[in-house]
Amino acid sequence: MADTIILYHLYKKHHWMMRDHTFYQLHLLLDKHASEQLESIALMGERVQTLGCVAIADPRHVAEKVDDLLG
Repeated sequence: MADTIILYHLYKKHHWMMRDHTFYQLHLLLDKHASEQLESIALMGERVQTLGCVAIADPRHVAEKVDDLLG
């Protein structure tokens, strides 16, 4: 989930950084992809909760889990 949230924020960041003659088309495309990511985040979180787990959405928590696994 954390990766998907990061991807959402990257889409939003770059959606505002578009320039030149393709600005509008790319702006709309990146906004569409960001919206789709947002839907995915909600679906993933709900599915994780349904399975009785805790949805880890904070990148710091994901990093801690990775450290534990590699530790």
